[in-house]
Amino acid sequence: MNINKLVVLGGGVLGSQIAYQSAYSGIPTVIYDISDDAVDAAKLRVATYLLSFNAISTRLIPHWKKPLHG
Repeated sequence: MNINKLVVLGGGVLGSQIAYQSAYSGIPTVIYDISDDAVDAAKLRVATYLLSFNAISTRLIPHWKKPLHG
């Protein structure tokens, strides 16, 4: 099975870790969340993972999306 793109609904602790690992593995990944504040928090979490795991940031392609509604 090939995965061409992954969308993670919710960038909380679990969602941001799933998104990080998927993107780090080379899968284009999008994180959707309920508000701009939640998206900002997810960005901070992913940036922390990048520093923690000393990853190459060019392998992570973050696509931050606005809320699905509102």
